Amino acid sequence: MTPAETAPGAGPARARWAVPYARYAVGLLFLAYLVNYMDRIAISVLTQPIKLSLGLSDTQVGLLTGPAFALTYASCGLFLGQWADRGNRSHVLTVAVAIWSGATALCGMAAGFFQLFACRILVGFGEAGGTPTCISLVADYFPKERRSSAYSALLAGAPAGIFLGSMLAGLVGQSFGWRWAFAIIGLPGFVLAGLVYFTLRDPRAAAPRPASPQRPDLRALAGGLIGSVSLILRIPTARQLLLSTATGALTSQGLFAWMPAFFMRYHHMNLNQTGRWFGIGTGGGMLVGIVIGGLFGDLLTRRHVRWMVLFPLILSVVTLPLLVVTLTTADTVVSLSAYTAFNLIGALPLGMSLNAFQSCLPARVRAMGGALLMFATSVLGIGTASMIIGMVSDRVHASTGRDGLAAALLISVATGLWSMVHAALALRTIEDDVRKAEDA
Repeated sequence: MTPAETAPGAGPARARWAVPYARYAVGLLFLAYLVNYMDRIAISVLTQPIKLSLGLSDTQVGLLTGPAFALTYASCGLFLGQWADRGNRSHVLTVAVAIWSGATALCGMAAGFFQLFACRILVGFGEAGGTPTCISLVADYFPKERRSSAYSALLAGAPAGIFLGSMLAGLVGQSFGWRWAFAIIGLPGFVLAGLVYFTLRDPRAAAPRPASPQRPDLRALAGGLIGSVSLILRIPTARQLLLSTATGALTSQGLFAWMPAFFMRYHHMNLNQTGRWFGIGTGGGMLVGIVIGGLFGDLLTRRHVRWMVLFPLILSVVTLPLLVVTLTTADTVVSLSAYTAFNLIGALPLGMSLNAFQSCLPARVRAMGGALLMFATSVLGIGTASMIIGMVSDRVHASTGRDGLAAALLISVATGLWSMVHAALALRTIEDDVRKAEDA
């Protein structure tokens, strides 16, 4: 497959590919995101039986769902993003999918906390290569005016994976135990890795290469990494959107990790019911929101680039009260309804938000931009949110004698407000930064 059309003066990263293949490629990347989130969400749904089986505290559970995964997801993501910017991204994605799928299956063989911790580290290493690679490939397949819908299609894989992973983990875990659930959820990734390797084409691979290409050594990779990160952080909009996304991840990742346990403890659901309703509320709600948001995201972007930041900011005002209702009501139906609405409305602008960040970056650092976004999300969101909530829950329980998870989850409301501040600051500079990126 070769580029169907290349804009005058544009490098290979800006080539516009034939529409049918571009759509196929995004479909394949959607599946990568789906499998990614199936593997990632499984441990959240299985938290309660794992805790009881291995005799863990909430703090230890928080370490498994947070730092164990984020330790390598964040640190290795930057280097793998640099590799993706310089190498063949279809090969990077193939290796990443195979590693995280195998590690997920191995989680089912863990005999204790430390073995499960090690498996979660390996899952994080594999998934670190997936996100920046997918994000940068979409940016090269589509022009800016069509990227919001393309990113929405890509990101729809996350809620679809959450939905399927939650349902499957709950069903298999209830029937055969949590160990078999991990094994079965990890298997589809090996099929996907083969599809990616044999059918996904990197736009850069179709462009002419120098006669004697040089492979960068580790020192060159490190130098390129520092230079790319420095370039991104000098862009005002990119800085604020990184902070907004990272602080927003304190909200979303804490909820992903602990809401299944919340519904089991406070609304007395069994594992199968939890998997089903958490899958519908999180995965189903987000999937509907992303699809609807993708339909008019490109339209708003064509009207004015400021909408890429303004629209998410407006919707944040609506979602936080819904989260408060979810965590404080004793009515199960009201709690599930509010939680589903929270996820649906919060997912409406996800494609636009990602487009905003990528559009203010020069094309040559977009994979690194995706890796840096992943790093910020991992350090503040995945790496700390679930652990902090677990520690606060244990502290509340120790001081009051009552379960402290609901009180600990209210931290998510404050971090949501923090995220809104940085989004408002990004709104002031996005127009200038997008223009500069297009001219670079």
